[in-house]
Amino acid sequence: MLCPFCNKEDSRVIDSRAVDDGRAIRRRRGCPHCGKRFTTFETVEQ
Repeated sequence: MLCPFCNKEDSRVIDSRAVDDGRAIRRRRGCPHCGKRFTTFETVEQ
């Protein structure tokens, strides 16, 4: 996934949790290039 801070594509998942009663996944990611962390949410399109 693309890092929103340095635009490199090599981020790693640090933590994953189900949210919104299991309808979404929150992932905490870290970038090995710049060291910043960011959060993404994955949901199913209906």
